[in-house]
Amino acid sequence: MRYLLILALSLAPAALLCQSPARSQSLPPGFVDGSRDPGLIPDYASYRLVLLSLTLPTTPDPKAATRQGVRLARIGLSTSDRQALLNIVAGFGASYVRWLASVGVPHDIAAEQQAQALVLATRDSVLKTLTPSGASNFAQYVEREKAHMVVKP
Repeated sequence: MRYLLILALSLAPAALLCQSPARSQSLPPGFVDGSRDPGLIPDYASYRLVLLSLTLPTTPDPKAATRQGVRLARIGLSTSDRQALLNIVAGFGASYVRWLASVGVPHDIAAEQQAQALVLATRDSVLKTLTPSGASNFAQYVEREKAHMVVKP
């Protein structure tokens, strides 16, 4: 249960960052609204949010599994690519929970660099493991999702 709470706390900022289109009118200084400038959303941030959105909690309820299924369907993967992505995302989720448990919330720049390394290693694993078509579909999905993100780079 502790890890589920930690994962929920780590996802809370992501949930806050994915608000309605009117959000850009009231953003604090330094934030980037992907609906206006998706190219300004750093790849690390977009992959982190997408990977977290695909990660199921330790004990998922049916709604969480359904949300994950809907997101996976939007990517447009073959059955084998979908299974490979699910395996990678499950590993990422477990690693992210361990990282978060070790550094706590909030955390410092060094801890954030550890998270960035984890996200980028997972991204690289996805892009190397999936078929060329699946990797391309996944990368395009992440780019499309930037339009729904607000981040502070």
